[in-house]
Amino acid sequence: DIIRLIPRSQEVYVGCVSKDKGKDVRSICSVGCFGCGLCAKAAVDGAIIMDGNLPEIQSGDMEKIANAVEKCPAKVFVMRGKEILRASPSE
Repeated sequence: DIIRLIPRSQEVYVGCVSKDKGKDVRSICSVGCFGCGLCAKAAVDGAIIMDGNLPEIQSGDMEKIANAVEKCPAKVFVMRGKEILRASPSE
């Protein structure tokens, strides 16, 4: 179950599909989601929820999820055709 269709209109998606616990994910994947939940807390109006250890986007409204995408320490969110501007570590 690692391949799924994503609607062409969906601009942002979660690039990880592992629902394993964080320690297990990190032991085999350096860029996988470890289920911290920061994205769900940062999203507006429940636009992102946690499905076990994996975030699930409920709303494609960029205004509701932009802060969540930025807060993700694992950087698992992928923007289709656009680069997410991130603050440099020195800022």
